[in-house]
Amino acid sequence: MGTACVLAEMVKKVGEFDLVLCGDSSLDSFSGLVGPRLAEMLSLPQISSVGKITVESDVVVAERSLEEASEIGESKDACF
Repeated sequence: MGTACVLAEMVKKVGEFDLVLCGDSSLDSFSGLVGPRLAEMLSLPQISSVGKITVESDVVVAERSLEEASEIGESKDACF
């Protein structure tokens, strides 16, 4: 939670942004919660466990692998 709070304040200080990217896990607990918590604190939608990202005009297209398939999601405002 502390890491997400610090990052949220930093992002707010930077001001305008187009995209926020986070890693999948951290070395301290491997919880994978920093990205989702950061998205919540910034009131942004989020897409997790992404393997491939492309930007098409003003839309972010994210692809992630599931056990038996792939899933593609799109967002104009997302935190990954």
